[in-house]
Amino acid sequence: MIFLDEQNKSILQKIFIIVCLSSAFVIAAFINKYPVYIHQTLLIVCELIYILRLGLTFFLFSKRRLVWLETLTIAIIMSFILFILIYIGKVNPKHFILNDILGIFI
Repeated sequence: MIFLDEQNKSILQKIFIIVCLSSAFVIAAFINKYPVYIHQTLLIVCELIYILRLGLTFFLFSKRRLVWLETLTIAIIMSFILFILIYIGKVNPKHFILNDILGIFI
């Protein structure tokens, strides 16, 4: 593979991003102060799928090298966004509605 050397050089950066996102996910998903409804469960599953897809993209399909500034930016911003989405979804429980069904299909 022509880009194998470049991809191997940034393996630590890719692992760092996945670890940061996974940590934010675990912290937010397992705060048990609030009752869990199907809407929150669906949100958690969708974000877990996103993290898995991102890891797959980084390690199988991405051929370019990541620099540390880009790595830190992605890790901080995306971890914050994932944490906030799960936390707000758990704090503001709502029932499963038509928008949720449309969002699943999209």
